[in-house]
Amino acid sequence: PDLYKGFEGINWDIRKKVELLQSLFHAILGNDFTRPMESIVDKCAMKILKLYQDIGYVGNAPTLTYLYSEICNIDNDIARHLALLLEPYVKGTLACFNGYTNVNLYSRITCYDLSELGEAMWDAGMTVVLDAIRNRLVTNHNRQKPTFIKIDEVGRFLDDDYLASQFESFYAEVRKYGGFITGIIQNADKLLKNDRARNMVSNSEIVVMLRQSPLDAAELKYTFDLSKTQYDNLINAEEGCGIFKCGNQFINFDGRIEEGYMYDLITTKPKYNNMY
Repeated sequence: PDLYKGFEGINWDIRKKVELLQSLFHAILGNDFTRPMESIVDKCAMKILKLYQDIGYVGNAPTLTYLYSEICNIDNDIARHLALLLEPYVKGTLACFNGYTNVNLYSRITCYDLSELGEAMWDAGMTVVLDAIRNRLVTNHNRQKPTFIKIDEVGRFLDDDYLASQFESFYAEVRKYGGFITGIIQNADKLLKNDRARNMVSNSEIVVMLRQSPLDAAELKYTFDLSKTQYDNLINAEEGCGIFKCGNQFINFDGRIEEGYMYDLITTKPKYNNMY
């Protein structure tokens, strides 16, 4: 159709960027982000990113301000309503993700901490972080360097259906770019009741299962067809012990570390001085 005339040269990475923008707006606007609005964002974002592609990705990458301005140039009620909904996130009190970062995202180790992000912006924050990680993944791949990605409380990516869809796609493409991704979660029962999560876990070559509650162990037993002995081992395991799955092999392991420097470095147990 004429709507996309001139966009034939858009590469796969730009299409993924547009999909991520759609996820961001679903996260911040919820049900207010309608299908006609999706179409407007799709057309405007592809136009902006195509121009950036044509100049060889030289200079600063376009931000939400560019997209907002392009939407404002469209003369219809849907575009005007969309611009009004986006205004707080572009130039208002919620514009925390519109602009250029002052953090070096190409350090050897980068940690994204969303623990203090308000609930209203949590899904949006995870979408932005996912985009940043993917950018690093692609850059490292082009430099022939591996990327190791560790995600704590991975279940939070699965609370929203649209974000879960994007995360499932990202999870699958990490290996294509020479990356290694690890998801960490304490509540296996909650995770494995999500069909997308169960599919990702079932297709993972390596799974480390530490001591589990009977409810969580039951979900893992069903997912991996564990024996009664393996199920009992998961319930009765000591701290730091459990079952290691590699391919189709299951191995009982003891990962306990003696108290000392390494233990203090790794432990997640809170330590308080002068408790009494």
